[in-house]
Amino acid sequence: MLAWSFYSQGASEDKQASSSPFFEFALEQLNAEQRTFNSDEDKGDYLAKLLKTQPCVLVLDGLEPLQHATKGMRGELKHKDIRALLRSLASQTPDSKVLCIITSRLAVQDLDGRSHVKTKNLHNLTTADGVRLLQDLGVTGQKDELAKAVEEYGNHALALSLLGNILVYQYDGLVTQREQIAELIEEDGDSSSRHAFKVMQAYAHWFGESAEGRLLNLLGLFDHPIDKTVLRWLREQQIADLTAGMDKREFNRAVQSLIQDHHLLSQQENTPEVIDCHPLLREYFGKQLQTHCPSAWQQAHECLYHYYQTLPKQQQPDTLAELQPLFTAVAHGCAAGLYQPAFDDVYWSRIRRGNENFLTNKLGAFSDDLAVLAQFFSTPWSQPAASLADSDKAVALNIAGFDLRALGRLREALPAMQAGLTMQVDKADWRNAASAANNLSELALLLGELTQAIDYGKHAVRYADDSKIWSERMGRRTMLANALAQSGEPAQALAFFNEAERIQQQHQPYYPLLYSAQGFRYCQLLLASGELDAVIQRAEQTLAWAIQVKANLLTITLDKLTLANVYSQRAVRDHNPNDQQTTADFFQQAIAGLESAGQQDYLTRGLLDRAAFYSQSRQYDKAQQDLNRAFDIADYSGMRLYLCDYHLETARLALAQHDHASATQHHTNAEALIKATGYHRRLADCQELGRCLTKSSKT
Repeated sequence: MLAWSFYSQGASEDKQASSSPFFEFALEQLNAEQRTFNSDEDKGDYLAKLLKTQPCVLVLDGLEPLQHATKGMRGELKHKDIRALLRSLASQTPDSKVLCIITSRLAVQDLDGRSHVKTKNLHNLTTADGVRLLQDLGVTGQKDELAKAVEEYGNHALALSLLGNILVYQYDGLVTQREQIAELIEEDGDSSSRHAFKVMQAYAHWFGESAEGRLLNLLGLFDHPIDKTVLRWLREQQIADLTAGMDKREFNRAVQSLIQDHHLLSQQENTPEVIDCHPLLREYFGKQLQTHCPSAWQQAHECLYHYYQTLPKQQQPDTLAELQPLFTAVAHGCAAGLYQPAFDDVYWSRIRRGNENFLTNKLGAFSDDLAVLAQFFSTPWSQPAASLADSDKAVALNIAGFDLRALGRLREALPAMQAGLTMQVDKADWRNAASAANNLSELALLLGELTQAIDYGKHAVRYADDSKIWSERMGRRTMLANALAQSGEPAQALAFFNEAERIQQQHQPYYPLLYSAQGFRYCQLLLASGELDAVIQRAEQTLAWAIQVKANLLTITLDKLTLANVYSQRAVRDHNPNDQQTTADFFQQAIAGLESAGQQDYLTRGLLDRAAFYSQSRQYDKAQQDLNRAFDIADYSGMRLYLCDYHLETARLALAQHDHASATQHHTNAEALIKATGYHRRLADCQELGRCLTKSSKT
């Protein structure tokens, strides 16, 4: 049995949880031989495969921190590894011996409609069950009086557990004595927690300034289970109104009292140094400390901010596991109000490593980056913390938008990027304004808003020219060119690509060709024009440069994807079996690289391209697998251009397998998307497919 609670990372939408600690725990418990993976999807599938090798119960408690809960969202899973794990388990065979139990306040839409998934709505206890719970805890009294008490506390299980404990420990277990508690009560909490908070307030008054009361306040500093070592360290800091005057013996006695006598804390047998409590307890006592002892709250979080910074052995850790203490340091620093130092000294210099963007470019850890970045927002993802410098507010907004886009959360990325652009234009920060407008152009393109994509692209070019920075002037022209190409304006697109390459040659004569994403976009246009030999020469040269300078993973991978596509087209043109194998090799490397890079938009492009290759080489099952996966990403994210490509390619596949009805339906869907988005680059393909369908129906 494996059990994990995601509530330990915070249960609200603004506390961006990471799935990484769960996977580290599960793989450790299962003695997994493999610990590194090409993609998050591979990690999820691998864990599912391990679980299926034995009878197993997997409990995932409080999944909602990993789900979308904002207005307009449906509770979809945010993390690719968790989504892959659950989808794999949900598609298991009937004789599988794995039971996965999920608790969440949000429906898990990703699993909706699957035959092996059963959903049960849980409510508060019935009155009869509430009475039995009180009796099991040792509360005595007439049944009607017990029933009355249950209903007074809203039949809420945690509230009744706390009530039973306090009655037994302080009032001889007499249910009639609950009225003694009522005198202390002030209304607090929302409808789901108010009754539990009533009893917690009684505990707070009862414990007062005792070691137990102060220990509960200490736990309110965290939103996760905590090691006693950290609590002991906080005790040694002798923080006024919190740990001052508490000695070691008093601390240990309070821990045992809260575990054994009051049942407010818990610890696992296999991890006795880690103690935990219900998230509502942490929430209540944390709020009490912050409200009534703000100085202690601030000082304690500041101490923890400095404590966690010292834990990594390296100033700039190299793995996600080694980076975890720095993530925690950021959380405590922001809780202490130290937003600017936490941003400058920890997040920017040690986690992201400045413009190196280590966490995303090297580790592909976009969800972890977003989870850390959330600490710098008072309202994700539109309002950064007020005390951040204006320039860093804009940076935080742009990074958040980029991370959200990479994770496929396109609609959420839009307001973050727009807010960042507005701030940079207001400051006349033309370099960053050009970058922000460029990102918005690419985002609008993915969403199928081509007119908007072109408008943002033109703004990006203008801001880049105002910046007078050659790399900005070069790069932003290629994004505008790409938007024009997709809208069916190849001549205008070619003019901007050629202008960008002239700028490149003028300032980097030793690299006379567009490279990285800029070169990838240009090669896509050249491929559409049938200039295969020119593309091969370009991509082979830029790949050699990228390997020579040890460029980031995405740059190298995009060159391999270009080569996969050009060799695929040449294999069809020349009927060369050697090109077929070369294509397969490059596609394998490209998809693996795109999965590791972690950007869903480029991965979807790669899957669609490989599906076309599989279909041409009559590997229909493999083509369908890639198309299904591309559709999952594109549909979930709202990538309408890729959805159009999906329908076109699926129609071709269906036609090749003589499924005329399916091919016709997908062709109709593609036609509608081209009309809705202005995706005129695919108009000729769609018309040609229509002619094939007409011919097929006649024969």
